[in-house]
Amino acid sequence: MRISNLKGRVATMVVVVPGDAENPPEDVQVKYRPGALTLEVFDTVQAQIAAGIEQDVAVTVLEPVLEWWDVEDDVLDAEGNPTGETVNVPCNAAGIKKVPLTFISLVMTTILEDAQPTPPNGAISTDTSELKGSLVALPSGTPTSEQPSTSTAHPGSS
Repeated sequence: MRISNLKGRVATMVVVVPGDAENPPEDVQVKYRPGALTLEVFDTVQAQIAAGIEQDVAVTVLEPVLEWWDVEDDVLDAEGNPTGETVNVPCNAAGIKKVPLTFISLVMTTILEDAQPTPPNGAISTDTSELKGSLVALPSGTPTSEQPSTSTAHPGSS
């Protein structure tokens, strides 16, 4: 199996943001690439910690992994006032740095739990996964050389 095939799968998960006295809990959809979480990423994290730049760890982990998330920010006018419109926060370093650390922590925890070979609930869900690029799900027993070349679009793609 090619590494690109392992990294190509896009999974969907829901991060539950706890509520408080004024706000009910909210479910936030996140699409991510479990295969992009590699030992190379963790080597980079360890090097950042050793160099004293821990503030970049979340970006190092999340930027290659996140595909799309249902996180929006207010569009501001020239004076800095909300216009009533929103824009999706990109899953790049600048976007990740804008999001509150409590939410980033929830996303990282959920991804790391889901990335385990057998998630804590004991079952691997396959119905919420998509494949990126020319990868498609194959029927059981189909040789990989017979893989058709179709693509699956998903939110946030250009």
